[in-house]
Amino acid sequence: MSLALIAAAKILAGLAGFATGIASGASYSGTFPPWIHAVLVGTFAGAGGLLVVGGRRDERARLLGTLYLVLGSTFTFRLFAAAAARTDLPAGVSGAALLLSAVQPEAFAPWLLWKFVARFPSAAAPPRIERLMRVALGVALACGAILFLGNLLARLASRVHPLLVTLLSRLDRDGAASVFWPVEILLILPAFAFMFLRVPAAGPREQRRVRLFTASLAGGATPMLIDVIAEALIPPFQAFMSQPGARLASGLVAYPALLSVPFTTGYAVIVERVLDVRVVIRKAVQYAIVKLTAAALLVLPIGGLAWLVYRQRNRTLGSLVAGDVVWLLAGTAILFGIYRARRPMFDAIDRHFFREQYDARTILAGLAMQVREVSDLPELARLLRVEIERALHPDQVAVLARDIVSEALVSPDGAWAPLASSSTVALLCSASNEPFDVDLERDQAVLRRLPEAERAWLAGMGARLIVPLRAAGGRLLGLIVLGGKKSEQPFSREDRSLLSAAAADASLALENWMLRKASGEGTREDSGQTTLPGDFGSAAGEECAVCGTVQAGEPQCRVCGGRVGPSAIPVTLGTKFTVQRRIGSGGMGVVYLGTDVALGRAVALKTLPRLSPRSVEGLRREARAMAAVDHPNLAVIHGLETWKDVPILVCEFFGGGTLADRLRSGRLRPADVGRVGSVLADALTHLHRSGLLHRDIKPSNIGFTWHGVPKLFDFGLARMLEERVGA
Repeated sequence: MSLALIAAAKILAGLAGFATGIASGASYSGTFPPWIHAVLVGTFAGAGGLLVVGGRRDERARLLGTLYLVLGSTFTFRLFAAAAARTDLPAGVSGAALLLSAVQPEAFAPWLLWKFVARFPSAAAPPRIERLMRVALGVALACGAILFLGNLLARLASRVHPLLVTLLSRLDRDGAASVFWPVEILLILPAFAFMFLRVPAAGPREQRRVRLFTASLAGGATPMLIDVIAEALIPPFQAFMSQPGARLASGLVAYPALLSVPFTTGYAVIVERVLDVRVVIRKAVQYAIVKLTAAALLVLPIGGLAWLVYRQRNRTLGSLVAGDVVWLLAGTAILFGIYRARRPMFDAIDRHFFREQYDARTILAGLAMQVREVSDLPELARLLRVEIERALHPDQVAVLARDIVSEALVSPDGAWAPLASSSTVALLCSASNEPFDVDLERDQAVLRRLPEAERAWLAGMGARLIVPLRAAGGRLLGLIVLGGKKSEQPFSREDRSLLSAAAADASLALENWMLRKASGEGTREDSGQTTLPGDFGSAAGEECAVCGTVQAGEPQCRVCGGRVGPSAIPVTLGTKFTVQRRIGSGGMGVVYLGTDVALGRAVALKTLPRLSPRSVEGLRREARAMAAVDHPNLAVIHGLETWKDVPILVCEFFGGGTLADRLRSGRLRPADVGRVGSVLADALTHLHRSGLLHRDIKPSNIGFTWHGVPKLFDFGLARMLEERVGA
């Protein structure tokens, strides 16, 4: 924290010096204008401050933020020039500026980077790697202290022994023969290598995000590091770089790359959630981060070239071409490449962040033509569901149509609970062509007037947006019910407009089908058996008291012939899951083995205490937040379903049983105890950094995959249910 404060003070003083220089009209020397350094300082300072403040619970975020502040302070040397050149400043101000310019917190940059590498990713490294990192940390700290103190003393060298002056000049960051930067870079480069070596330790699900962060950090800093180390160690290269054209070409590559680091790593931290930074950031801000990065990559080379041309404004065109023709041609080629690349780059960014809008226009526009050719209601419902999922990526889509005889709104495939056409929800939807928002957790005024059964219906559907299907005369023909977007973003005005247009075409096709059905087939004798809100969904299954098999319609267990009784869960949960058997029970509820129909994978279905519709919606959001906590030794949460007001948590199934099962067979070997304890301690550390407490660690909550990998499950469930039941 002290390094962060020193770096922040130096940054503020440097920016103030830059402002005073601009105000007083001071002139600057150098290939690049001082505002480029001001941009670098401000960018690294902003990213560092965000990480330090927003990552209070994550030491890795604080370390990275401090590193960015230190790196930002590195570029203040040009900004202090204005304050140093002014003679009208009070002595105290000039002295403070001189002292701060002498303080070099960047001497500890390698140590900060190595501390970060030692903790990133959070998975434990092999013992040999751990020992090497401890040695590197000690060396980086010792070198940092020597360089830091040496630079302070070098500024006071005029009053000490001449021999000491000569010795300290080798440590002076700005000295001609200084070892400052070679030492710094020789310590930093191995840290990047160690980061790449530790990527596999992150686990398969986290590797992509960690690799993105590592590549962003290393790739952005490498051009500048290579340039500095080559100039320090290769005299001919240093002489070559003293030419204005060579310096410009190098800067056009190194500065944009370095400036991209806070943005690209910030994207990995905030959007991809590599680190546990407690910052709520909207998608528009995420989009702005990437868009500004791209803009900086395009604008900085243009600005640098313009500055070089401006500096040569007193030269004739002939002398300019004769002296720097190679660099002018290179600059022209760079500008031409930028011009050609700008549009594809921005289009790619727009499509990445707003792919739903791009795809929705194409998909939903084509949907209008497709629905006109559909003559079967189940096919119409399937087409609407599939195309809307492709366009907007909601959690789920349900299509309900008015039954010809019972008048209830029913799902053609029976996958979703029906709704009476006389219900308040149906009346609200029939009064308008506009989509109807649903947010049970916010307790909207219009939803408070709904009967409890209808609120439970909305919660069971996971409804966030309802699009009415209305006939030409205004009669309600059906509903399209959408869950929340998987991106957790709200439905935009364009989304609603596109859905309304698709609903208009679907309503016409549905009305034509109903007319044909009514005139051609008449009524169905069994249509009056439709179940309505209050008693909706699949009927409860029957559960064997001996082996736990869940079945329906049989007087005894089909597996062992044992006695059967009512089950806490149906045989089929909508069309998503089928239930096989009970595999456990506890204070929270009963756990069943199920199968995800779409993916064919085994899942654990845990029934939870019955909750109010509003609490179910809150539970759904909290389950989504728990599912975002990613660690190879934490159980995967697939989602939350409801059945008759009973929340059902869908989790990873452990084919290797639980630790309680293994302990019943005898004691574990000491080596196995150590292995399980080590990986679970690391998982708990990650959990705590994410702001979650388990509060129910026991052998029955520690499972094993088919390959014997231990995992902790039910994390955060006790607190989550306690808060929801209390609500």
